[in-house]
Amino acid sequence: MNRTLTNLSDVSFWFFVSFGLLHLSLSFLVVQNVIKPLSWLLFNTLDLPFLMAALVYGSSRLMISMDESFEKSEFLKQLCAFLAIVIFISAVILNFAVADGSF
Repeated sequence: MNRTLTNLSDVSFWFFVSFGLLHLSLSFLVVQNVIKPLSWLLFNTLDLPFLMAALVYGSSRLMISMDESFEKSEFLKQLCAFLAIVIFISAVILNFAVADGSF
C-alpha cells in the first residue's frame, strides 16, 4: 500500500505543478486582458482539476507521513481521504450551483 501511495504522490505532484503553473499564468493573462476569451475559458475550466490534483497530492503525502509516524493508522487514512472527497464535492457544488456569484 505504501508503494502505491508513493507512486500516486509522485504522479499527482506533476499534475499539481503543471495545473498550478497553467492556472497561475492564465490568471495573469486574465488580469492583463491578454487573449481574454480563451484565457478566461481555460481559467474557469482548470480550477477543479487543479483542486483535485492538489487534494490528491496533499492527502497522499499526508497518508505517507502518517504511515511513517503511526503503526496502524487506517482510521486516520480513511478520515483524510473522506475529508479530501468532501472538500472536492463541496467545490464542485459551489462551482456549478453558484457559478454566477449569487444563490
